[in-house]
Amino acid sequence: QQSRNKVFYLQEFIEHYNRDIRILVMGNRVVAGMYRVGDDWKTNIYAGAKAKPLEVSKELENLAIKAAQVTKTAIAGVDIVESDRGYLVLEVNSIPGFTALQTVSDVNIAEEIISYFLEAI
Repeated sequence: QQSRNKVFYLQEFIEHYNRDIRILVMGNRVVAGMYRVGDDWKTNIYAGAKAKPLEVSKELENLAIKAAQVTKTAIAGVDIVESDRGYLVLEVNSIPGFTALQTVSDVNIAEEIISYFLEAI
């Protein structure tokens, strides 16, 4: 009876390669991207995964921008996984952390965010 009024979320498990991709999108452009590589299926940096450099392909760029546009997210951390079915968007974060991303990117992300806001006003 107690579980009757609770919310449960079920997600399909997607077989992947112990890594995922985070792409930072601002407006209609990709600012930076990285791999997050874990020892198992967990690829969260705070769970011990490591940030690794990623050269964002045109396919990933288009997918990340489209995901940000569909969700109407101006500054988005788009998480993507490589699967047997190709690239799949896992989630779009509207308040993305970028500390780990900054360690593997030559782009000054904080400066990019400030510039984005200054251009918008």
